[in-house]
Amino acid sequence: AKEEDITAMKRINEAIMKKAIAEEDYIPLDRELHIRIAQSTQNQVIPNLIPIIDSGIQLFNILPYKVERLKALEVHNEIIEAIEH
Repeated sequence: AKEEDITAMKRINEAIMKKAIAEEDYIPLDRELHIRIAQSTQNQVIPNLIPIIDSGIQLFNILPYKVERLKALEVHNEIIEAIEH
């Protein structure tokens, strides 16, 4: 991934966490992050998986417990870090 992709991913993820903590809707940002990750692979097949990822996002976001959602969202940090290094 390019440096600009990493920077954008971090910015989007930060915004997601702020909205999640405030219990505001962050699904559009979550989708944006997953699209950015997919595009940063520079693999033409991966972006075609976005509809499947969207379905997973919708299912994930019905989790009833805020703590579990926040823990799961922290995985974004791990993914971004792995892409960065």
